[in-house]
Amino acid sequence: MRVLDVAWGATHTELRLGAAGPAIIEVNPRLAGGMIPRLVHHALGVDLVGGVVGRAVGHLVDIVPRRHGGAAIRFLVADRSGCSTGSPGWRRSPVWPASSTWES
Repeated sequence: MRVLDVAWGATHTELRLGAAGPAIIEVNPRLAGGMIPRLVHHALGVDLVGGVVGRAVGHLVDIVPRRHGGAAIRFLVADRSGCSTGSPGWRRSPVWPASSTWES
């Protein structure tokens, strides 16, 4: 099915749910930012970046989910400028100590 004449490839699409139902806010022909492709890989086992690049060079790509899980991302924002040299606490999430992956 073609939507907005997008025949193939990734789209970053944002919707807003309101009283009148969903409304399209943004559609762009690209993968989402903010490490979203990594989250999809963690949750579903699907390599979105590899899929888009593979399709762009003419390969058939497999984007069938290998698992059905969940993933979340949280960005830590500094309250002042400066340089961070790391912290022993960065190995596990301070908010979700049971997280399986923590990247710094």
